[in-house]
Amino acid sequence: MLLQHSFLLKLMVGISFVFGASSCLQDDAHYTDFSSVRPIVDIPQSANIGVVDNEAFLLSNTPSTYSFDVKIETVNPTTASTDVTIDIDKNYLSSYNAGLLAADSTNQLLEVLPDSTYTLSSKTVTIPAGKTIGTYTLKISTTKIDVNHSYALPYTIKSATNGVIPSANYGTKLIIFGIKNAYAGFYHSIGFFQHPTSPRKIDRDKTLSTINATTSQTEFADLGTAVMQLQVNPDNSVKIIIPAGSSANAATVQTAGSYDPSAKAFTLGYYYVGGSGKRIINEVITLK
Repeated sequence: MLLQHSFLLKLMVGISFVFGASSCLQDDAHYTDFSSVRPIVDIPQSANIGVVDNEAFLLSNTPSTYSFDVKIETVNPTTASTDVTIDIDKNYLSSYNAGLLAADSTNQLLEVLPDSTYTLSSKTVTIPAGKTIGTYTLKISTTKIDVNHSYALPYTIKSATNGVIPSANYGTKLIIFGIKNAYAGFYHSIGFFQHPTSPRKIDRDKTLSTINATTSQTEFADLGTAVMQLQVNPDNSVKIIIPAGSSANAATVQTAGSYDPSAKAFTLGYYYVGGSGKRIINEVITLK
């Protein structure tokens, strides 16, 4: 009987503690009633992975599509539709550029993407009652974008209706526009540099960067900062161009050049004449 009495006593004390604790939760000094907190609208991608989004768009006559969401963060379901408005934030871009200069004075500063190169579906998106997410959509005419400039679109949530507050921390999105042609990317070169005094194999990584829809720039042979441009013609033959300012020999002669779209490889043969004779380069540059 004593054992039974002791067990029942402990059980009753435990139950009374649970009910007592739950009844006092809202009276506790540390309790916060979130039901009265006003809803906030933010850009989820900015909150999850950062404000800056570096995008590489394929250079094409067909406009590229880019979209991003805004989201209402709320405890209670919305009972009316909410209009969320965004706009270009030049102040944010100025601050970002200042950071680039502080990190390295040679960094290229970002410019606002020209209006003529894109269309925004609307600066205002309506999120229906009971929903929390709306989407903005951009159509980008990549062929109108000058690849020699660094462009960006800095969007910030400016306002919202229905008592919703724009987020102070995650209400901005900076889209940085990189434009690439179909040949841009990371490659590996295998070949031979036939030189009168220092003949050698070529076995090195190379990067092809975009000049325009058909032309890319890369390293000349294995000469480091010397560059050449590879222009792919409609029949997949390749013309080598030595751009102004390159330390590569402007008198370079191309003997063979072709692009294999299946293998994604450039087969090149070219030479230039130095003081002691011809420097002949043969290489195959293949996408990694």
